[in-house]
Amino acid sequence: MRETVTHINRYGWKLTVYSHFTCEYTFSVIRHLAEMGCGEDLLKAAMENMDACDYNTGLAYSKAGIRESVVVIYRTSSFGQLVDTLSHEMVHVCGHISKVEGIDPHSEEFCELCGYLMRMNSVILTDYL
Repeated sequence: MRETVTHINRYGWKLTVYSHFTCEYTFSVIRHLAEMGCGEDLLKAAMENMDACDYNTGLAYSKAGIRESVVVIYRTSSFGQLVDTLSHEMVHVCGHISKVEGIDPHSEEFCELCGYLMRMNSVILTDYL
C-alpha cells in the first residue's frame, strides 16, 4: 500500500490517499478515519467495504471542519480500472472541497482543482506500470 499526502494550500486542505490497498491494511485506515472524527455508522460501512477485499473499488471521506479528506483506492484489475477509480474518488473530493469553499462545480476553478489532485497523485498511476 502506498500513502500519498497532498496539501492543497489554496484551500488549507489535506488529502491522504491510500492506494493499491489490500485488506491487511484495514485497521490502519479505519484508525485514520476515526482520528478524523468519522461517525460509527460510516466507520462500520468503511470497514465492511475494506474487509471485502474487492478489486476495482474505492472510498472517499472528508471532514469539512478540519479540512481533511481520505481516499482509499483498492487493488485494480487493470490500468484502465485504476485510472477510473482514482479519477472517480478525486471528483468526490473535489465536490467535498467545492461545497465548503462555494466553488461552482461547472467552473474552471473546479476543473483546475480536480486536475491538480490528479496531478499530485499521478505517482499512483506510475506504480502500476
